Amino acid sequence: MGFVHQVSIGVAIWIAGVSVSCAGEALQEGKISEVSTFSLQTEKSGRISLEEMYWPENASPLKVLKGKAFQLEQENFVEKGAATNKYGDQRGKLFVHPFGWVQAYWAQQGLALYNGLGPYPRSVREALLSAEREARESRRGLWFRFQVLQAADLDARQGVDGFQVVEGRILSVKKSGSRLYLNFGKNWRTDFTASISTENKRRFREMGWNFDALVNTWVRVRGNMRFYNGPFMELNFPEQVEFLDVKSK
Repeated sequence: MGFVHQVSIGVAIWIAGVSVSCAGEALQEGKISEVSTFSLQTEKSGRISLEEMYWPENASPLKVLKGKAFQLEQENFVEKGAATNKYGDQRGKLFVHPFGWVQAYWAQQGLALYNGLGPYPRSVREALLSAEREARESRRGLWFRFQVLQAADLDARQGVDGFQVVEGRILSVKKSGSRLYLNFGKNWRTDFTASISTENKRRFREMGWNFDALVNTWVRVRGNMRFYNGPFMELNFPEQVEFLDVKSK
């Protein structure tokens, strides 16, 4: 039984319905020689980026991977045109024994979150969000303290910043200058707002977004929050947004 097939079985135990068999798929393999905050240096295959994952307080779990053998499955990333980042670092599903699919393992254990970086294969993203949801519902790992914020409860009086996950209903969509603003409250000067710049609109349109149709849509967004006329989040990639079931609200 091959290395990837073994870790595929391990991952399937805790994330139902996700196939991680790597037979016939684009692979990189080798040994991890060095680790840094968001990437791994390999002995022969260059650098592997894990910048799509967020861990709080710089508590990177990467150090446990140093010296271990790995396989990097890239087929979905090649199809998406995302097998490397802008620096030429490799991207893909990282498999390391005994963790299995490492990114999903971290998400399921509450050690990390998917931060919304794109472009990212839809099936891989959905699997990570599923693993993350399991950790959140169990209050496992970082979810013992970290929480999904409610847009309706956020206003300019609160000092919440840094990486956050926020959910709520988009009340209005406004264009001002070169930007599109998704307003989650009635007062844009104080309430939570997410924004998409002109240069990033193309990414959203390529994913089939109709901005006018977003009004009254329930969403969950993730990214760095700062204060600009109230709590403010920049949306650079469609992957930062999850569309939620309105009926559940």
